Amino acid sequence: MAVINSYTFSAEEEIVPTVLSASDTVQVSLSSSSILVIDNASGGPLTVNVLGDTATSTVCAGVGTIDLTGGKDFVVADATMFKIPLNTKYQDWLGDGNLTITGADTATAYVLQV
Repeated sequence: MAVINSYTFSAEEEIVPTVLSASDTVQVSLSSSSILVIDNASGGPLTVNVLGDTATSTVCAGVGTIDLTGGKDFVVADATMFKIPLNTKYQDWLGDGNLTITGADTATAYVLQV
């Protein structure tokens, strides 16, 4: 399990992507705009799951209660870089900002925070 490197825009620095394993973590500030960048050179598509540690459920008008405990899946094609916004659009499933990333074995990733 790796901790994904996180960078802010306030400093000049080298970005070193983290090589992902079966399960990795990152902590993001929900008061900032953050983006998870995944580079998939694994040789095939990956289904990446992002799960907030405290995500439970949310109520949507006209739909009812939606279970968020399974996280949110994103398909990342081979030989592509994919960005996932970690902001208020996904607030409910991000929980408290302590995230677990699974399904991205051998890809690399980093987080940019504004």
